[in-house]
Amino acid sequence: MCVNNLLTYNFSVKIIQKRNINGCAGYLLADDPAREFCVAAEDPTFFDVFLHEYCHFLQFIENVPKWKDWLNGVDGFNQWLKGREYPKYQVRLFRRKIQEMELNCEKRAVRLVKKYKLPVELDKYVKMANAYLFSYILFEKFRKWPSAVYIDCWEECPSKLKPLSFYNKIENVGKEASALMLKKFA
Repeated sequence: MCVNNLLTYNFSVKIIQKRNINGCAGYLLADDPAREFCVAAEDPTFFDVFLHEYCHFLQFIENVPKWKDWLNGVDGFNQWLKGREYPKYQVRLFRRKIQEMELNCEKRAVRLVKKYKLPVELDKYVKMANAYLFSYILFEKFRKWPSAVYIDCWEECPSKLKPLSFYNKIENVGKEASALMLKKFA
């Protein structure tokens, strides 16, 4: 069903036989002329990543009103990570747009897991999602994008998705999880 939906909207679907693709487990390019849905097959969280990226696809096809605004945040943040200068408030705004998009995506994923009784360990999925959402604070703080910052600390994260404002301070994730996350940037 998922792959058929992607193909209907002219996405190429790539399941790459690697652990990661340029440092990430998956991605969706929706607004490019060459639409692409890509997931690393050898990533230990392959199904979870597939589900997450599929939920980004759903955001796109449902034309979520904030979709373009979110993508502007992604583009601006990525340009900043590559060296383009922006005022601090603008970088923070980019980060918040990304977190808002990702939180919406994670909520969709949780609903799909429940609706279709998908084989996803929901408690673990939500904890990893929370770690992922918090990691953007560190991406902003250290101006770099390490791979899998959330993998080592997810067990220490909250088991429920929180309001967007919760993801504004790294301290909210807890001492152990924030210390593990910070080690990735040392």
